[in-house]
Amino acid sequence: MKKYWYIAVVAISLSFTACGDDSTPTPAAPTTDEIIGTYTGTELSLVKFSEATNGATQDVTVTDTDIKLIITKGSTGYMISIDDNNPNTPVDPENLVIQDVLIASNGTTFRIPAQEVTVDNQTVIIQGTAYAVNGTTPVAGLYTRNDKALRFEFEGVLELEDANGNPFDVDFEVEYNTNKQ
Repeated sequence: MKKYWYIAVVAISLSFTACGDDSTPTPAAPTTDEIIGTYTGTELSLVKFSEATNGATQDVTVTDTDIKLIITKGSTGYMISIDDNNPNTPVDPENLVIQDVLIASNGTTFRIPAQEVTVDNQTVIIQGTAYAVNGTTPVAGLYTRNDKALRFEFEGVLELEDANGNPFDVDFEVEYNTNKQ
């Protein structure tokens, strides 16, 4: 009888220790949806006039320190809406499609495919530039989980005219540095 009592006590104590502390929730695994949300930060635009004019005109850099971005997910994928966040102008966001949204070790990465946007009342084709690398894949954007920062870049070409009405193309780049609110 003593032997059965000992086996019962050991079995019961093993069953209690095997349960662990059920009151501590297990954190959810990160998903690509972690990028969904509202961000504020800066936009840095660089128009490369010096390349287009063989140095006759200097490059133009414009920094906007009050940009607002909203990332949403719909039935066709993710989208970034970019607004100048200026209370003196109507809300008129530029919408960018983002693709290949993937989990990375430190956050989420994405690609900005070639697409049309409007810049200074001109329709241009933009495409993401390789800002970061997810494994071996170059990506245009990175959301870092630890500081909730979102950074991405794209480039395009503006079609302009000189003082004589002659057309010429000017490359431009736009970089965003934002944080999730």
